[in-house]
Amino acid sequence: MTLLSKKEIPEFLKDKIRIIKNFFKGKKILVAFSGGIDSTLILYLAKEYGNEVKGVLIHTPLTPTQEINQAKQFSVLLKVPLIIHEFNSLLISEIHENLPNRCYHCKKGILEIMNDIAKKEEYDLIIDGTNYSDLNLHRPGLLALKESNVKSPLAEGKFTKSDIISLTQILSLPSENISSQACLASRIPFNMEITEDLLTKIDKAEIFLRKQIKDSSIPVRVRVHKLLPSNHLLARIESSARLIELINNKGIREEIDSSLKKLGFTLVTIDISGFSSGSMDKLVI
Repeated sequence: MTLLSKKEIPEFLKDKIRIIKNFFKGKKILVAFSGGIDSTLILYLAKEYGNEVKGVLIHTPLTPTQEINQAKQFSVLLKVPLIIHEFNSLLISEIHENLPNRCYHCKKGILEIMNDIAKKEEYDLIIDGTNYSDLNLHRPGLLALKESNVKSPLAEGKFTKSDIISLTQILSLPSENISSQACLASRIPFNMEITEDLLTKIDKAEIFLRKQIKDSSIPVRVRVHKLLPSNHLLARIESSARLIELINNKGIREEIDSSLKKLGFTLVTIDISGFSSGSMDKLVI
């Protein structure tokens, strides 16, 4: 059974799939792959309709460990080869200094690497997982994308986030039960210096919290704030009501507090508003 013959897929989604099918037909495709729901779907479609496909994960100090693990696992499940390319983005001053245009410079560096790989290995097409809904969000990296030769088939085919979630569930892709990811820098207020040590603290704190929650579909963010005028750090945890339920258990609450303080956070708090994507952007927008 072909993808377009599946009865479970609504006709309006099949129309969007046909746009991508025509776009991919006969092409050798390089896919920017993070293991997220968007890039997993576009990797799947590229394999379905492209001539030859390879995924590329650009591993920077800003990449969460969970993202790396997911990309490795999902590429194996989808039977698509994956390149992991190291890129020390902190060598770029705008990123290290955490300026508001940080994402533009990071995305630009990543896309340049993708372009170099594509030229060396003679790929016809470089694509990423940007979707139609992303175009209406505050995403400085989109400017770097527009300036590059990297294409966003999901956006061009007008796949909304809702479309992607629906199709992912219909196809039972490995990404159907994962929470959204974002680079670790999104946990740090703009103009607060980004260091590898700070990123490691955040990454380890989130890994620990996910082990407590035991549900990959629940998002977790450890946002960091300086306790001025000192350099002490406050960890502000954003998650779901599930975490609130857990901390009602005194033992778990004390374990979370103790573990995050051992990582270097002076104070640990939970945001009662829950998870909010891009919440740090609200401090400057």
